Amino acid sequence: MVHTHADKVWSVLFSLDGQSVVSSGEDQTVDVWSLTTGQVRRRLQGHSDGIMALTFGPDGTFLVSGSRDLTIRLWDMATGVCIRTLRGHTNAVRSLGYVPTTTSQNILVSGSEDQTLRLWDADKGQCLHVLRGHVKPVRGVVFSPDGHLLASCHLDQHVRLWNVTSGQCIGIFRGHTSTVRTVAFMPTDNILVSGGQDHTVRLWDLTTGSCLRTLQGHESWIMSVAISPDGRMIASAGADYTTRVWDPATGRCIQALQGYKSVVRSVTFSPTGNWLASGSEDQTIWVWEVQTWEPVQTLREGAGRVWSVAFHPDGEVLVTTSRDYPIALWDVRAGQSIGTLQEHTGTVRTAIYSPDGSLLASGGDDGMVHIWNAVDGQHQYEVAAHTDWVRSLAFSPDGDTLASGSEDGTIKLWDIHTGKCLRTLRPPRPYEGMNITGATGLTAAQRETLKQLGAVEHE
Repeated sequence: MVHTHADKVWSVLFSLDGQSVVSSGEDQTVDVWSLTTGQVRRRLQGHSDGIMALTFGPDGTFLVSGSRDLTIRLWDMATGVCIRTLRGHTNAVRSLGYVPTTTSQNILVSGSEDQTLRLWDADKGQCLHVLRGHVKPVRGVVFSPDGHLLASCHLDQHVRLWNVTSGQCIGIFRGHTSTVRTVAFMPTDNILVSGGQDHTVRLWDLTTGSCLRTLQGHESWIMSVAISPDGRMIASAGADYTTRVWDPATGRCIQALQGYKSVVRSVTFSPTGNWLASGSEDQTIWVWEVQTWEPVQTLREGAGRVWSVAFHPDGEVLVTTSRDYPIALWDVRAGQSIGTLQEHTGTVRTAIYSPDGSLLASGGDDGMVHIWNAVDGQHQYEVAAHTDWVRSLAFSPDGDTLASGSEDGTIKLWDIHTGKCLRTLRPPRPYEGMNITGATGLTAAQRETLKQLGAVEHE
């Protein structure tokens, strides 16, 4: 075993002649290894952040690297010199490859977390095309108190509002300057609350779409927000190892709860509003007394980062999910585990109770949604809900409908009694609904790209 990188290694690749291996990592370097000696022959430096992707040029004489510093660099393998830097992506470059071509032009394709593919003339350093329209993972979903609306946040800077009956997106709230990770409705006042990676919590007027107030105080991402049952407090869980409690009327931070040793992932009020529970990546769940802000219990998950916490409607039981561990049920007053549920084949990201407390729904990395009898813990049924991680779940106020949000970019509404999908909600793509039937002058590849971006063609 050999070690040279000072941090995580993100990519490894054989040279085309089979004589070398190249590796890149979080330490912002590319190492070129000799397979004969096992030694590093050359170190390539120039990126200012982790290097996520590598590929060789068609003839193997140059190497291409993509980084979280938003750039792509081309390196001369003979000299180790950076011969060109490509700029244009607005987020981390995650993948690289060359387009097969019968011409002498070297066309490089790059994929980024900015949800675009870019085609480059690698010899000239020019961007030829930008392909947009990739679905954006859903980070959060929540029903309005009357059940008529659904709010969602995706891997972008916007909050979307949906009409549940029609399935139409009826509003987009803009104001966050980075990804929005969490949304919640106030129980009254027609106000929506969101938290994002821009370190802010924002309050939105549902009628006008305007931002009423911005709550600032966190020093890192907002991971989760929760509203007290009476609507007088907003709690926010942060990547700055704190949970903050706010007065929505004034925007003042009432309390900053500390003691965590890592990111606080989830936060929730008990149904009576007397407790606040939060789950952290330090493998603990804290339960706080709202009147005194003293910790009532510190529950030890003991097997990975805590992803979600949710109270049973009776306020006495807490359900938690965490990495590499079953769904856990806790007696809050006793501070003891009272059972586990396990059917998922991967990490369980979220679990919530139905409004009447009779059912429990869970979603995870296997794309499945499982429904459990909350009284006896028996597994009721499962649905292959999504093609990627299930990040969030929400019950309608009447308990008849379950919404699931996924990394596959869709929100699905389910009949909780039959397990049937009632509707799929998807943000419109750039060419959604454009009819290209009979259009001339398009190559087969262009026609297929347009259809992937929402265009339709009738046979």
